Amino acid sequence: MKNIILVNGNPKKNSFSSCITDKYAQAVRKSASIRIFNLPEMDFDPNLMCGYDDDQPLAPCLK
Repeated sequence: MKNIILVNGNPKKNSFSSCITDKYAQAVRKSASIRIFNLPEMDFDPNLMCGYDDDQPLAPCLK
C-alpha cells in the first residue's frame, strides 16, 4: 500500500486547493494510506519571533 501526504497550503477554507485535495483523497483512499495537512485547520504561529537566532518549539500540529 502506498503512503501519500497531501498538503493544502491555501489559507482559505473554501478554496480550489481544498476542493482538489479532498477529491484526490477520495479517489485514492482505497488504494493508499493518506495523511492530509490542511493549513486553514492548523493552529500555529508562522512568525519566527527570534528569527534564526533562537530555536522556536514546534506547535503540536506540526510535530
